[in-house]
Amino acid sequence: YTAPNHGFTLGSTNSGSSWFYEATLATTSSILSLAIHPNGTKLFAGTNRGLYISTDSGSTWTVVDGGTWRMSVNCVVFDPTDSQNVYAGTSYHNMSDLGRVYYSDDGGSTWSYTEMPCPIDRIIIDPGDNSVIYALNSKIGTTAGDCPLISTDYGQNFDYFDPDITDRYVYDVAVTSSSVVYAATDQGIYRYNSQQGTWIYTEITAEEV
Repeated sequence: YTAPNHGFTLGSTNSGSSWFYEATLATTSSILSLAIHPNGTKLFAGTNRGLYISTDSGSTWTVVDGGTWRMSVNCVVFDPTDSQNVYAGTSYHNMSDLGRVYYSDDGGSTWSYTEMPCPIDRIIIDPGDNSVIYALNSKIGTTAGDCPLISTDYGQNFDYFDPDITDRYVYDVAVTSSSVVYAATDQGIYRYNSQQGTWIYTEITAEEV
């Protein structure tokens, strides 16, 4: 599936060799993100006017919570170990420095949220411990003083990132299946050593790229 920035979705059943028109969400909505349930029939589309859900592989769409979110939904993520858990990172239209992380534990039927002091456009779930959630703004980079980055209770509460890299802008986070954490920053890549509780700088040379 793909979502051009015109409020409709396209689908392909041959690995992208050809595409067919799926459905229109709303003529005034720009689609910012897509998430597909492992069963392939449930999809979420994040737009600049809230979150939409499809339960028939994208043929029809319904706005979540009657459109009461009224926020830009920048990312939607299914928990890789429990697809009933769904997360959405959002930003306010009129307050560019604020956002929310929405969480559903019933596949998207009901939602709760946590207010965040920055827009959220990237959510990463630890595949080794799905209670650990990372949330950040990848476009401007996120420092520990600007926005909480880590939750250890399924996104209900967020705390500041490890103090060892508080003076660095974090643009992305990747987590291995054994819960090894890597952070992409404005000063290089760091790997978290859980045994020592410290971040270790990982140098990348031209020969290694």
